[in-house]
Amino acid sequence: MRRDRFLLVVTLAAILAVDAYFVLLPRLRTWYHLPKSGCTCQGVDGSTGHGGWVRQRQPNATSGQGSKLERLLSHPLYNIRLPEIAPHERLLEKEELLGYYKKKVTRWERQQKLYVEAAAASNISLPGQPVTFDTNASWLKFHLGINRYALYSSDDRSIDMLLQDMRSASVIGADYTQDEKALKGACDCSQVVKPSGHHLKLALKLQDFGKAMFKPMRWEVNPSYCDTIKRLYPYSSGNRLLNIIDMAIFDFLTGNMDRHHYEIFTKFGDEGFLLHLDNARGFGRHSHDEMSILAPLIQCCIIKRSTLLRLRLLARPEYRLSDVMRDSLGRDPLKPILTEPHLQALDRRLEHVLRTVVRCVKRLGEAQVVVTDFVEASMGATEREWEKTRSQTQRRKDG
Repeated sequence: MRRDRFLLVVTLAAILAVDAYFVLLPRLRTWYHLPKSGCTCQGVDGSTGHGGWVRQRQPNATSGQGSKLERLLSHPLYNIRLPEIAPHERLLEKEELLGYYKKKVTRWERQQKLYVEAAAASNISLPGQPVTFDTNASWLKFHLGINRYALYSSDDRSIDMLLQDMRSASVIGADYTQDEKALKGACDCSQVVKPSGHHLKLALKLQDFGKAMFKPMRWEVNPSYCDTIKRLYPYSSGNRLLNIIDMAIFDFLTGNMDRHHYEIFTKFGDEGFLLHLDNARGFGRHSHDEMSILAPLIQCCIIKRSTLLRLRLLARPEYRLSDVMRDSLGRDPLKPILTEPHLQALDRRLEHVLRTVVRCVKRLGEAQVVVTDFVEASMGATEREWEKTRSQTQRRKDG
C-alpha cells in the first residue's frame, strides 16, 4: 500500500513539473516582458531609472502631421545632407554600367536567335523571350546611386520603383552558374566585395557517418575577444569596429543569430560601410531575445554617437521603432511582412540595447563609451540635438 502511495506521489510530481515547465514557465516569461503599468520606480522625467537613456513606453503620440515614418525621416538626425559626392566616391560609372548592360542584352538576343533557329530545324517551336534595353530601369538607377556613404538615400524614389518592378517584372531565365553574381559580371570577390568572418566552423563526422556543424562565434565563447580584435587591422583604427557594433545591434533587433561574416566594397577602402547581405535567420522567435548577439557592444562598450542618438529617438513614443517599421513595411507590395509580436519585439530589444549602453556609461564614463563619428561631425544639427537632449534630461533630474 505504501509503495502504491509512493508511485502516486512520484507520478503527480512528474505531471506537476511538466506542467510548470511547458505551461507556467512560458507564461511567466511572456509576463516578464510586458510593460509594468503599476511600476512606481520611474523617475520624475518619466524614465525607468536609467539616467534618462531608456524611456518608459507611453501611448502612441498623434500630434503633428503625417505618419511617424515621415516625421522620423524629416528629423535632423535622419534628414542628413551628405557631402557632395565626387565621381570616385560612386561605386559604378554610368558609361561603364550602361556598356555592360548593353553587352548583356546583345548577347541574350544573339543566343535566343541561335536557339530559335536550332529549334526550327528540329521542328520545335520555342516561346519568344524579348528583352529591352532601358536606360531608365529602376535597378540601373539603384546601382548608379551606390556611393561610399550609403547604398541609397531615404528619399531615393528609385527604391519604391524597384520594389514595384520586382513585383510584376517577367522572369526570362534562372541563373545557377558562377556568372551574374556581382554588379560587374562574374564574381571576383577580390575586386568587388571582401568577405570577412569571425568564427570557427567545425564539421563533426559522427560514428554513423552523420555530420554536424559546430560554429560558435568567437565573441560568444571568448569574453575578452574585443581586447584582441582592437589590436588587429583594420579594427585598430577608423570606423570598422564601430560598424561591427552597429551591425550587432541591427542583428539583435531583428533576432538574426547567423551573422558569421560581412562584406564591403573594396573600392571605398577600410572606411566603407558594411553590407548586411545575409539576414535569412532574422525575425525567427519573437518571444526570445538572444543577448549573445550583442556581445560586441557588451565587450567593447563603445558606440557611435549618431547611432545612440537615433536609437534613443526610436525609443520615444512619437517615433517608436515598431510604429515606424509598421509604416515602412506597409508600403511593401507583399504586406504584411511582420506580425505584431515581431514588431513589439523590436521595442523590447531596443530597450535592452539602451540599457546595455547605460551600464557601459556607468562603468567607464560617457566620454569613453560614446564615440563621435564622421556623420555626426559633418552635421551641426546632430550636435545641437545631442546637447538639447542632454540639457532637457539634466533639467528634469534637477527639478
